Amino acid sequence: MNKDEFIFNLILKAPFIIIFIIIVIYKIYKISISKIEEITVSIENSQEEISINLLNKYNYITKIIDIINKNIKYEYEPLFDVKMIRYTKTINEIISLNNILNDNLKYIDILIQNNSVIKNEINELKKKIIQVEKQLQASKRLYNSYITSYNKLLATFPNNIIAKIKKNYKKEYFIS
Repeated sequence: MNKDEFIFNLILKAPFIIIFIIIVIYKIYKISISKIEEITVSIENSQEEISINLLNKYNYITKIIDIINKNIKYEYEPLFDVKMIRYTKTINEIISLNNILNDNLKYIDILIQNNSVIKNEINELKKKIIQVEKQLQASKRLYNSYITSYNKLLATFPNNIIAKIKKNYKKEYFIS
């Protein structure tokens, strides 16, 4: 085979080679997008689980506040509203809300420390809050593990390029 035949054969095969390369790049792109979307859905689900646990915590705190308001001549207004839980979108908002709920619990402890009549009833609800808090901690760990996987995925080639194209950026951990 001489040089001219080699070039002629290469020119004939070039479109097939180019098409093959395009198909491989497209497959890599689709696989990367799929991985990123899969972890993103897991993150959203775990964030929703955190919100549900916060709503449960809110409900128990609200019941405690009702008991306090019925039994003590003091109208305690909570430092939060249920709408805050329903409309939290970012992890920072969720962390802030969790801190507000914890502040309410501390204040409730101060209010009831000298009232043995309602202390027992409230302690039962506080046990339920502790269970919810355990679930919340498990949800936080799951969320953070998904964030670790997601951030590692975005740091590797070719996912880093595709993430920039799709405007996917590193996400924050749930730290409280």
